Amino acid sequence: MMFQPERKINSQNFSYSDCRTSGVFHISLGDGYKLNLEQARRACQLFDTVLATKAQVEQAYLQGFEKCRYGWVEDGFVVIPRITPRELCGQNRTGVVIWPQDQTFKFDAYCFRENDSKRVNACEPLEILPTASVTVLTSVDTDTRTVPAFSSETMTHSDPRVATLPQDSRTSMLTLSQVPMSTQVNETTDPKRDRTLLGNRIIYCVLVVVLVLLLALVIILICFLKKRRSYSYSSTRQPKENIETEVWNLNVNGTSSS
Repeated sequence: MMFQPERKINSQNFSYSDCRTSGVFHISLGDGYKLNLEQARRACQLFDTVLATKAQVEQAYLQGFEKCRYGWVEDGFVVIPRITPRELCGQNRTGVVIWPQDQTFKFDAYCFRENDSKRVNACEPLEILPTASVTVLTSVDTDTRTVPAFSSETMTHSDPRVATLPQDSRTSMLTLSQVPMSTQVNETTDPKRDRTLLGNRIIYCVLVVVLVLLLALVIILICFLKKRRSYSYSSTRQPKENIETEVWNLNVNGTSSS
C-alpha cells in the first residue's frame, strides 16, 4: 500500500453541517473516511468545539438528527444515527447504531458545541479557528479499515465515485456486515472462565447429592423412631395384660370354688 507524507490541514478542508441539532453536527474530510479517533478530536477543535459523546448524539437523534456516515464519538467507538431504516446506512438499523472499532481506524467525526446544546436547530456560522490545523495522511488507501461497510450517504451500487476494493477486502467487509453488531468484537475463549464454570457445576452437583443423602437420612431416622416407639409401647403393654389376665383367672377360680 502506498502512503503519501502527512500534511497539516485546516477547517477549510472539511465538509460540515450548516446547522447543529442539540449542539451536534457532522464533519468529514473529503469523500472517504480519513480521521482516526485522535484526529477526530483535533478536527472538532478547529471549529472551537469538542468531539461529541454517544449520549449527546442520542439527544440530537431524539430531536431528528440523522446521518448515513460513521463518525467517532468521545466514548472511543463510531456511531451512525438512523431514524429511518436503510440497507446502506447502518445495516438497516435505527437508533444510534454503535460499531466498536480500533481507535486507529479512519471514519468521520461528530462534534458538539455547548452553546447550542439547548437548541433543536442552530444555524449561525461556527466560530472557526483559522490558524489551527490537524495532521492527517493525504493518501487514499484501499485498506478496509478506512471504509466501513454500508455507511456512506453517497454509496449506491452504481456510483462510479466509490473506489473498487480488492476481492478479498470486499469479501471481508461483507462478512463483517453480516455479523450482528454485538458480535463484531472479537470473542476469545477464556480458559480461566471455563474452569470457573466447571467448578461451579461440580459444586452444584455435590450440593444436590448431599441434600438427597440428608433427606434420606432424615426419613430413615423418622421411620426408626416410629418403630422404636411402637416396640416400646408393645413391650410395656404386654406385662400389664398378663397381670390382668392372671387376676381375672384367680377371681374366676375363686368364685367357682365357693
